Amino acid sequence: VELKELISGSGYSFVTKLGDEIFATLNSKIFIYADKNLILWKDNSGTGIYGNIICGRSRNDFFIGSSDGITHYNGTDFTTIFQTSMRVERGIVFENDVFFMETDDNTGKNYIIHGKLK
Repeated sequence: VELKELISGSGYSFVTKLGDEIFATLNSKIFIYADKNLILWKDNSGTGIYGNIICGRSRNDFFIGSSDGITHYNGTDFTTIFQTSMRVERGIVFENDVFFMETDDNTGKNYIIHGKLK
């Protein structure tokens, strides 16, 4: 195995596959993997969107963590679909279901959130 550092920085980061594409996040920035590099795709600085989680079906249909909770991107707009003050840690999307894990930093408790996809 040959490894190569693609990006580094402080803060939240995540890597995932959306459709047939690889995406990575670092804080409020979303990168797409192309030509063996990470290329800035969306810069959400100042919006409350942060990259500790990103999961979904495609670049036009994914969920991402935000300061308001769980946010959905529909290809045009970001909309908060589940408000929470807890930190959204992970998410996974199946054909008809989506699951998220949240952590309450004050108590250390973890929560599982479930949703049905339309």
